[in-house]
Amino acid sequence: MAKNFCRDGIAENVQYGALGPRVKSVSGAFQVRNAADGAFVRMAGDDPTADDDFVTKRWGLANLGGGGALPAGLPHANDLIFYVDAADLASYAGTGTTVVDRTGNGSAGTLVGGTAVANGAFQIDGATTKGVSFTKNATLDNLFDGGATVLTFIQTQTPGDGGSGRFLSTEGASTGWYLFGDTAFGGAGVRTRFIRKSGGGTDGTWTGTGAMPRGSAATTGGGFAYTSFGVTYDDSVLANDPTLYNNGLTVGTPAGTNPSALGSDVGNPLKIGNAANDGAPMNGQSQVTLIWSRILTAEEVLQAHN
Repeated sequence: MAKNFCRDGIAENVQYGALGPRVKSVSGAFQVRNAADGAFVRMAGDDPTADDDFVTKRWGLANLGGGGALPAGLPHANDLIFYVDAADLASYAGTGTTVVDRTGNGSAGTLVGGTAVANGAFQIDGATTKGVSFTKNATLDNLFDGGATVLTFIQTQTPGDGGSGRFLSTEGASTGWYLFGDTAFGGAGVRTRFIRKSGGGTDGTWTGTGAMPRGSAATTGGGFAYTSFGVTYDDSVLANDPTLYNNGLTVGTPAGTNPSALGSDVGNPLKIGNAANDGAPMNGQSQVTLIWSRILTAEEVLQAHN
C-alpha cells in the first residue's frame, strides 16, 4: 500500500494520479493533485496564492522544483549545470510559457514563437522562431572553455526546408556554438554535427559518421524514436577536436575545420530548438537536455544516455 505522506484523511486515490504522486507545499501545508492529475485539491486554511516548493514524486524518486534530487544514475551529478525535461512537471508545469532548469542553476526558460508542449516534449515544427530560450546562468557562458558535455534527446522529422535542424545553441551573429543534425543521407536519417563560431574568422565545423533514423510525428500518433545527440569538447586550445555521440555511442572525433579564433557568447541565450537567423530549422520534438561542466568519458556518456 502506498505511504500516506500528506495529511491524515486524504484518500490515496487523491494523492496518487496517473503519472504518480503529486504534492505541493503551500504556506507550510500540503496540497495534492487529484487522481486524473488535474487541479490541486486545496484544503481549508491553505493559501492558494502562495508558490512554495513544488514536489514531484515518481516511483520513489523525489524531485524538487528548481533544484533538489535529480534522476538517479546520472554520472557526475555535481557537475550537471543544466537539466530540462519537458515531461517533468518540475521543468514544465503543464501551462504557461515558463520552463525551469532543474539543476537550480538559475537559467530561466521561456517557450517562444508559439512553441507547444505535447506528448511530454517541446514541439518544434520547423518555424525558425520555435523553441525554448534560456537566459543563461554564467556557468553556461563560453561553455566549452576548459571542457564540457552536452547531451540532448530529439525526435527528428523531415525538416520543412530540407535543411539540417538546429537542436541546441548559444549562437549570436558571430559567436557561440550549435549542435544539429546533418542530413547528408538524402532524408533517410541525420548525423551529429557541431559548429563553434569563431567571432569573425573561420568557424570550427565537425560532422560525425553514421545516420540516426527519423521518427514519425508523435502529434499524429506516430512513434517516439528519440535519439540522443551529444558532444564533448574543450575549446581552450583551438586545435582541439570535439567527440560526437549518437545514442550514447561515439561517432568519432572527426578531423574537421578548427576555429581560427573564438568570440565570447556572454549575453547570447541558450536555445533549445531554432534560432531566428537559422536557415535550416529543426522539425521535430525535444524532450530532455543535459549539460555538464566537464568532459564525460565515453562510458559516462553511454551511462547518461541509458
